[in-house]
Amino acid sequence: IDAYFSGELDQFKANNTELFNKDGSLKATYKQCETIIKRIEQDEYMMHLLSGEKQLIQTGIIEGVPFKIKMDSVLDDTIVDQKIMKDCKDVWNNGYEPFWKVYGYDIQMAIYQYIHAQNTGIKKPCKLAVATKEDECDLRAFKFKQETIDNALSEVKALAPHFQDVKNGFVAPVYCGECAYCKSLKKLSKESEEEI
Repeated sequence: IDAYFSGELDQFKANNTELFNKDGSLKATYKQCETIIKRIEQDEYMMHLLSGEKQLIQTGIIEGVPFKIKMDSVLDDTIVDQKIMKDCKDVWNNGYEPFWKVYGYDIQMAIYQYIHAQNTGIKKPCKLAVATKEDECDLRAFKFKQETIDNALSEVKALAPHFQDVKNGFVAPVYCGECAYCKSLKKLSKESEEEI
């Protein structure tokens, strides 16, 4: 869907031939994408949100750490990120939280706003343009409060140097045992057995 709206569909098809039939149509598993695209195209405001400069790549520095971003749509007055979601319901995360918080979209948009401002001198508001995979595709537009973006940026500024040090091998990672990376390294032993 991103490739369709960014004008990169031909390149996407060439790089992902396994998703398509010989005649170029999507395999049945991915047919819902066409329904979502049609639904988005029927909505004037959603199309407006996706009409900006597409897939804009910029680089910058946050707290001495290099960042590279790729924004879905940059309009004169806003930065828009397109999301295709199961739904927009709150997500359980030791209590229900908004999907955008659980998935870190506030962090993503804070980085986008900050790096884009470094490149242009203009601090633009940030929005999410969401289409859902529900039986009846729902469209939603979310505008982040500047306070939400500022709080997320504070978190990025606090953590980015540490993450860079881990990435560079200067600091050993702390294993949480819960994330995909930690699970990929897990080794079972008799001592790790859980009594039930």
